[in-house]
Amino acid sequence: MSKVINGVNVTGLMQTIDAVKADATVAKFRFRVHNEWLEGGHNRSTLNEIYGAGQLHHRAKSFEIHADEPIVLLGSDTAPNPSEFLLTALAACVTSSLVYHAAARGIKIEEVESQDHHMSVFYVPKSITGAAQASAHAGASVVVWIDDHGGH
Repeated sequence: MSKVINGVNVTGLMQTIDAVKADATVAKFRFRVHNEWLEGGHNRSTLNEIYGAGQLHHRAKSFEIHADEPIVLLGSDTAPNPSEFLLTALAACVTSSLVYHAAARGIKIEEVESQDHHMSVFYVPKSITGAAQASAHAGASVVVWIDDHGGH
């Protein structure tokens, strides 16, 4: 019977950790995406293939994700924009990692939450600002704030 903490199969997690310790190449993963431009800032990504644990895996069902820009950025606002997807991916990665690490240590978590004012993406393309006007904010940076709600 598998031990489960925070919804994580800890038995399977420990087996995976042991497998990676025995052969680090098992941990090499490559996630693949196919993206197609539709119109203006609107595009569609299809996700199905994952290469990992030494072989190619196909999902039972492909995921389709649309991206667009808000009206203020000359899009049609039909879907979240790429920066919002980046924040979503970062928040999910940090949250999943925290939950898995806690489960591996036997720590039960009651709640994990990311709030929009704690995660930001700043991006000012140098191609728009021009090299002469490029400031410290030109390029991309990501800021993450993690709060354990306990003030520790």
